Amino acid sequence: MKDLRLWGILAIGLALRGMLFSAAIRDERRAFTPDSWDYWNLAGDLLFAGEYRSGEVNIQPEVFRTPGYPAFLTVGRNVPDRPGFLLGSWRASLAIQMLIDLHLVLVTFALGRELVGHGTGLLAALLYAISPLAVGASCRVLSDSLFAFLLTTAIWAVSVHFRTGQRRALLAAAGLMGLACYVRPIGLAMSAVFLAVLLFRPRRLRRAGAFAAVAAGLIAPWVVRNAVVAEYVGFSSFAGESLYWYSAAEVVAATDRSVPSAEAARQRFLRQEGWASFDPDLMGQSDAPCYLDSGALARYRARRARAILLAHPGSCLGIHLKGCLAFWLPGAADVLETAGFTSGGKGTLAVLHEKGLLAAARHYFGGNTTAMWLAAGMTLVLLFRYAGVLLCVVWRFTLRLPAAAWLCLGLVAASFLLPGPAAHPRFRVPVEPILSIAAAMGWAAILRRPKRREGHEDHQGLEAV
Repeated sequence: MKDLRLWGILAIGLALRGMLFSAAIRDERRAFTPDSWDYWNLAGDLLFAGEYRSGEVNIQPEVFRTPGYPAFLTVGRNVPDRPGFLLGSWRASLAIQMLIDLHLVLVTFALGRELVGHGTGLLAALLYAISPLAVGASCRVLSDSLFAFLLTTAIWAVSVHFRTGQRRALLAAAGLMGLACYVRPIGLAMSAVFLAVLLFRPRRLRRAGAFAAVAAGLIAPWVVRNAVVAEYVGFSSFAGESLYWYSAAEVVAATDRSVPSAEAARQRFLRQEGWASFDPDLMGQSDAPCYLDSGALARYRARRARAILLAHPGSCLGIHLKGCLAFWLPGAADVLETAGFTSGGKGTLAVLHEKGLLAAARHYFGGNTTAMWLAAGMTLVLLFRYAGVLLCVVWRFTLRLPAAAWLCLGLVAASFLLPGPAAHPRFRVPVEPILSIAAAMGWAAILRRPKRREGHEDHQGLEAV
């Protein structure tokens, strides 16, 4: 923190987040999405009723959303929401979240310095500080920003372990990943990437065993809770639910001519389950899926999803890979909606999947030229970052990368390839620090090339890790 440039980067990050935060707190519709309300309601039940339940027709123990982020939101739920009270209620949680994301700028610098060097760490911190996707995520009641902080800190800790051999750094990384799983269940897949890299290191069984023991010890209580109160064996039903509502729906729309779109397929699923607002004739029938316990309903949906996908493996693979591409989109909509320039809920994602990017852009912006110019500026920032990442791949990639670099590469690949049709630009938030470091490495490599031609070799790089 002696480097004044780092203080300047933090000031830039705080200014950008502060401006968006001041816009978000004026209207809860800017800071909340449908997912946000789920988290907020679960936080209220957790705080005031001591329960973790959800549902409208048949209230049951929640097995889809893990309790990490709702528990974080209880800090805000315990603060009175009064007119004129700036940090009332959800605003308190959002303010804390924004400050945590500002600390992630520091963690990005520390990780970049650990992997490459001081100068590259500074550039990576700057790129993360001005990332529109990261700024937008920090000012919305969603779990991505908090998860990104835990994940990146875990990467930094295990990188320190790779360099120094400190056992406590490895255990700290495992503990952070255990907590991250409670914030977003995708942390389970990320933890598997950590384990895979550890298994290729010296003393592999000892290192991987210690990591797995700590992480598993932290997530085991929730697995037991689900089995006891919901008769569901697992940490979260997110994988089966995602396959059901997104992948299976897209496959049905692509293979059944009577179903015009994925949304129509989802409506069919709801009717088949017998939810009141869609099929009143099934109300009162105890064998209707909507009356199943939450664990049984999750198993039912996972079975149906597997049956649909296995019946059309080719279509499933093509739809999955095509859907993953949304991961790389700018994500400017989150910033524009939070700032009040546009509004969500227009079905833009469905238009994107069905008609392509240009049709989705026209559908979303309409005639709002101000929003279009702002989106264009944010897209240029993203393209600068992607250009740096591409330069990093061209000039830095080698099969002899150190373990920390393979870990980062594996985490980006998992984040990109796992969501499928459910992919959204905000799913990139957890790996934005990694991409910022890669972009910084790429641009640094270009800037240093003239020095290399003159014989001034740069010994700071991944080779030194």
